Amino acid sequence: MKLIKPFRGVPNGAFYPVDYAKGDDCPKELEDAAREAGALPNKESKRNQAEPPKSPANDDNPPKQDDGEQSSNGENGDTPDGEQPNDGVNSEQS
Repeated sequence: MKLIKPFRGVPNGAFYPVDYAKGDDCPKELEDAAREAGALPNKESKRNQAEPPKSPANDDNPPKQDDGEQSSNGENGDTPDGEQPNDGVNSEQS
């Protein structure tokens, strides 16, 4: 498969990286790495040009609906982690 941009990789049997230029054939063992680096086109791009990717159905976590209640993050007077509110008074004793 031909590279669409320069890529550096270590082919099987080599100890050092090899620089490959745009248009060079990519070794089979480096195709996944080159594809991940963007030096090879995605396999799926040619297969699914007519069909857009489907989003996975997630029935376990349906979208939350706003029911008007506020969360307990301090907005409604509650303090996080069940702490007591500190009204500016230091409750430590000496």
